[in-house]
Amino acid sequence: ATDGQEGYVVAQAVRPAIIVSDLMMPNVDGIAFLKKIRTDEYLKDIGFILLTARDTHESTIEGLSEGADDYIAKPFDAEELFARIKTNIRVSNLQEEIKEKNLLLEQKIDELVKKDKKIQDDLETARILQHALLPTSFPKRPFVEFGIKYQPTEKVGGDIYDIFEFDSNNIGILISDVSVHGVSAAFVSALARMAIINNERYYFSPALLLQAVNEQLCPNIKTGYYLSMSYMVLNLKSKKLLYSKNSHSNSFVVKKNGGLDQLSTESIKI
Repeated sequence: ATDGQEGYVVAQAVRPAIIVSDLMMPNVDGIAFLKKIRTDEYLKDIGFILLTARDTHESTIEGLSEGADDYIAKPFDAEELFARIKTNIRVSNLQEEIKEKNLLLEQKIDELVKKDKKIQDDLETARILQHALLPTSFPKRPFVEFGIKYQPTEKVGGDIYDIFEFDSNNIGILISDVSVHGVSAAFVSALARMAIINNERYYFSPALLLQAVNEQLCPNIKTGYYLSMSYMVLNLKSKKLLYSKNSHSNSFVVKKNGGLDQLSTESIKI
């Protein structure tokens, strides 16, 4: 090319691996040519070496500040020029490789973000379904009042509670938890609640009920998870409370005088 404009046209046509340009050229000089290359989206990453007879600090700074990758003063040694061309091409290839890897990384991150959103949407659906299984209203009786404070540690967990009205005199109270968290724990807790309902014929005996639930769940849950459960039956007529548990935290009865009775019993895991 005889000047920078002609060189720019050629570069657009062939997109070379590197451009070696004289600084002093008619019409469009080397600096103007360099600016055209660096502002062209298609050509801006091409290596650019400037050749000049003006071996001054100012001219070197000017060329490098405009984006030149190397600067060689005339007269130059041909072997040195070829060595610098090879070095700049190698650097350019590495930059291209990094760009491709960064693009691939961005694509992978985008895929992970989409997958994470799908997981979060599924977890939110599981949370809604799980909470739909938990009671929002409780039986009202003359001398007893029920209330609940539930704060899960994660969006979906293995905590369940329920209150069952078996007849006009007996109310069952259930508190249960699974040894793990997440969707699998919610699934196990849902199975446990179904097992309680399926065996409600044993409502009068918490120990028999938990034994029946254990016998029903053990053959079907082979994940190694375990279930802790506390179950009690309140007889409204006799005002007696029957209680049993399996590996669950002890419950407490708060007396009118402020005292506490701990409901403790030996138990195993379900």
